[in-house]
Amino acid sequence: MKPVEPEVNDNEILNLAAAPEILVEGYRGAMVRAGLVKLNFFANRLDPATGGVEKHAAVTLSIPLADFMSIAASLAVLAQDIEKKEEGA
Repeated sequence: MKPVEPEVNDNEILNLAAAPEILVEGYRGAMVRAGLVKLNFFANRLDPATGGVEKHAAVTLSIPLADFMSIAASLAVLAQDIEKKEEGA
C-alpha cells in the first residue's frame, strides 16, 4: 500500500511577514552536491578606506535540485514578463 501524501497548499506561504528580506545584487559560485544546488549571493558595499566597491556574502541558498529546476523555469518566465512590461512602459 502506497503511503498517503499530505495535501500541500501551493498558494499560501505561512509566516511570510516574519521571513527576513535580504538584498542581493548578484551571485558568485554555484555547486551541486548530494542533490542540492548551493548558490552564493552577494551585496556590494563601499569600502571607505579605498573608495572601492567590494562584494560581501549576503546569503547562501541550498535548494533541492528538482525544486531548483522549477524555480529557475519560473524565474525565466518572470524575467520575460518584466521585459515585456518594461518595453511597453
